[in-house]
Amino acid sequence: MSQQFNVIMMLINCYEANYAKVNRTMKDGSKEEFECPVTIEFYNKIIRGVDLADQMTNVYGLDRKSCKWWKKVFCPPIDERSGQLMDCVLRTQTSKTPIS
Repeated sequence: MSQQFNVIMMLINCYEANYAKVNRTMKDGSKEEFECPVTIEFYNKIIRGVDLADQMTNVYGLDRKSCKWWKKVFCPPIDERSGQLMDCVLRTQTSKTPIS
């Protein structure tokens, strides 16, 4: 999996311009401590949850195809919840911690 390095601009007003120390996994598997803005640390915590929800929806999706608008509105949350339930069941059976 290749790393993408893009310059981004973030505008957020709930944090001051402070820095936090975060652990970053290097290519060889070791972890190093870096300083980054608190805003970026917050973004990384949130995006992990979004990525996990997208991953579960893709793995455990029901793939319902319909032209009815209400099915397009109500099926994605059901797909996501079924993924969460499957993750919970598998985690209790194998006694492993989740990805995030």
